[in-house]
Amino acid sequence: MNRTKIEWADYTFNPVTGCLNNCYYCYAKKITNRFGEKFHKGNSKIHELVIYDDTRLDIKTDFKGDFSLGKLPVGWDSPYPFCFEPTLHYYKLNEPLEVKKPSRIFVCSMGELFGHWIPDYWIEEVINITKKVHWHTFIFLTKNPRRYLEFEFPKNCWLGETIDGTNDDPDRDISHGKLSKSNIEFVSFEPLIGEILPIINFYDWIIIGGLTGGYKYKRPDKTIKKIINRARKNKIPVFLKDNLKWNEKIQEFPDESK
Repeated sequence: MNRTKIEWADYTFNPVTGCLNNCYYCYAKKITNRFGEKFHKGNSKIHELVIYDDTRLDIKTDFKGDFSLGKLPVGWDSPYPFCFEPTLHYYKLNEPLEVKKPSRIFVCSMGELFGHWIPDYWIEEVINITKKVHWHTFIFLTKNPRRYLEFEFPKNCWLGETIDGTNDDPDRDISHGKLSKSNIEFVSFEPLIGEILPIINFYDWIIIGGLTGGYKYKRPDKTIKKIINRARKNKIPVFLKDNLKWNEKIQEFPDESK
């Protein structure tokens, strides 16, 4: 795990990296394409990495490199050996156990854990760790919130969905009443690009962030004001990220005693 500059988290935890959503503004894709490597071995578009007896092995493609004998291909020790192709890093799953102080952990900041291409057992592996490391708070974000309904999460998991205000937002009509009432549910409007009128009264927390990466856009101030006002009316905490460059600093957290 890594310490993070994301204001609402202490660490990022990336047992799964990569995504197939193809959002043009995705910071994670830019980072992995810049600092990762791209190995094409076999026909698989998803990968499972393990380290066993000093050997790093992609279970899906049988591609391997031997650390101890110095036979590791150049770049194979990269955290993103397949760039942004979805990858399960088995050897990272126990990383939260190393942090003893209760912390907020953003899960899969460099990928989409709940994409339709992700096998159920990948998600179950991650959820099992959140159960084992009960003293941490694990924060999930997805553009595919319907998949939350397929799994049972412990109370220390916060379930979030990302909405950017464009026509590409999937699953916006999800029936949130079906989700577990023991988990904090939230929405992250980041980057908030379009003018929308979202229904927010069922959320426990609202995050709003701006578009970064040098893209030019008109900040939807009217929508931001409406979201904040509706949140105040429904007594929902709001967290405005610094990259929004709003004229008022609002950085509130949800009630964890829910």
